[in-house]
Amino acid sequence: MPRTVNKIILLIGVLIFSGCQNNNTITTAITTTPLKKRTLLYEKYDTINSSVLIQGKNQYGQKVSGKGIIENKLGMGIVIDTDGKKKEIVMEQTSNLQINAIDEDGFEYYLKIVSKQ
Repeated sequence: MPRTVNKIILLIGVLIFSGCQNNNTITTAITTTPLKKRTLLYEKYDTINSSVLIQGKNQYGQKVSGKGIIENKLGMGIVIDTDGKKKEIVMEQTSNLQINAIDEDGFEYYLKIVSKQ
């Protein structure tokens, strides 16, 4: 099998350098086709610079709540657990109201958006 890979790499090298001229430049033919019209679909849960209130649980099942800012499905925020400890988190909006987050220590959070402000 490794010999086949070596042969393919050698063949590609030969094809590339066979198009070289005397001045060591590679010549290639570029074909162009007309561009097709494209329609971009945006998911309805894309939020642009939204301040949100969040609540949910950490990876151990303890309740947390907090707030943050989300821009185009990504954001940052702060959650507070039931003991009153604050943690900074990085968030990713995975669906309309669902957020997955991780804090600076690597702990995961599963959150819901309670309200957008």
